[in-house]
Amino acid sequence: MKFRCSILLLLTAVFVISGCFPSTVSVAPDGRIALPRGDGIYVMDLASGRSSRLYEASDGREPSWVQWSPKGDELLYVVKNDIYKASSDGRNVRNLCKSESTMGFCLWSPDALMISYTELSPFSIETDDTTGKAAGKDDTGLKGEQLPRLTVLDAETGKVKWRVPNIFFVHRWMPDSKSIAVFHILKKDKETGFYEGEIARLQISDGKLHPIAYTTASESWLDVSSNGESIYFSALNASISREALKTAGKENRNRLFRLSLKGEKAALSDIGTATVFFASPDSKRLMLARQGDKGTELIVCDASGGNEKVITSDAAIATTDMSGGKILPLWLNNDEIMYWRSITVLAPGGKSLTAFVGKADGSKTTRIQNTIDQAVIQAEKKK
Repeated sequence: MKFRCSILLLLTAVFVISGCFPSTVSVAPDGRIALPRGDGIYVMDLASGRSSRLYEASDGREPSWVQWSPKGDELLYVVKNDIYKASSDGRNVRNLCKSESTMGFCLWSPDALMISYTELSPFSIETDDTTGKAAGKDDTGLKGEQLPRLTVLDAETGKVKWRVPNIFFVHRWMPDSKSIAVFHILKKDKETGFYEGEIARLQISDGKLHPIAYTTASESWLDVSSNGESIYFSALNASISREALKTAGKENRNRLFRLSLKGEKAALSDIGTATVFFASPDSKRLMLARQGDKGTELIVCDASGGNEKVITSDAAIATTDMSGGKILPLWLNNDEIMYWRSITVLAPGGKSLTAFVGKADGSKTTRIQNTIDQAVIQAEKKK
């Protein structure tokens, strides 16, 4: 089975201001997966069943995040808001930094030279985001808010390069590692509670934000195609021009938007509804989850939202087994996906979270939960 490098399985709520750090399953270039659990971090090969425990949790220091480096030679993981980097065998561990507040997202840059993470700012809007000193009068509706901020640091030294306030937790590196796609919060509507902001690229060279589109959202997800030609994001509404942005009503539902960056000017299109979504490795398709009549539907469609194929109508998105967060599907390669379902066990009231690997066209599905469980047992015996 051929796996895609650095595609993350995010076990998280679609958060905006929640500060709930997600867990992840990360896939290395050679197909090994890294899995965080309450008792440590496990590395396993699903094809052979070989496994090992990379990190053993003790004294309540449970891992909450893990990600392979783009080349698969290092691992990034988070324990109690400390960011660690280690070699692929778990040795040469280094504590790169400690977050000052609750973390929410952490990523390698595609060239592995930088690391980005989001956290709740330790200061509210009444104070300056970096010094804590009293700020001036603010008419954005954000006064009193404790919003997330984005930090970019050197992956080797841990030195902070940029720290940018008022950024939604979910962000994505552009493929060339020169910028990060973000949702930058500009103001809050006091009546609806929605946030108005801009989809922008944070330029790594100068730390400046370059707006591409304007949007209103209560919560947002974001992804970038591997070719860098499209940014996908969820919002109540969106527009290329801030002046043309329509006021969002209280009953509005999140839409899925696509920003095409191929031409001289960005083009914006509304391609449906979705709670979370992921572009395929070859950028030709999308996998998305949305609420259907019978439950959460897992759908694969083309990059423009057409030619939908429902993979399952009972995808497991919410679970209390992973700290109450959400467990989301991922692309393994251009033709295979990995996803979870809640399967009834023993009695109608009992549910078990079960992992599957399937073809993106829905033609074949394989249950792999037992393979994962056995790999964890083997790794524990080795210790």
